Amino acid sequence: MDGHLFRVLVATNPNRQRRGFGEAVTRNALYEAIQSTGIERVCLQTTAAGKPVYERISLRQNLLLQLFPGGRLDKVQNAQAGLVGNIRA
Repeated sequence: MDGHLFRVLVATNPNRQRRGFGEAVTRNALYEAIQSTGIERVCLQTTAAGKPVYERISLRQNLLLQLFPGGRLDKVQNAQAGLVGNIRA
């Protein structure tokens, strides 16, 4: 995606969740990427559990993805939100 930063994966050990680690790592990664590229537009996907983290750093949902295991529409495994936003370093 030209002109956009794309964050691929942030995962936190379940025993360490809800302590701000994922948000801190994400903020730092975005800050470093913006400093080195000058790009401030971010696109990412998140699970429902991670969505509030990204909303706290000013990203907004722009679509909802439904994942279907084995292509079966009757077995929705989970939903992921697509989020976009401009981040200022």
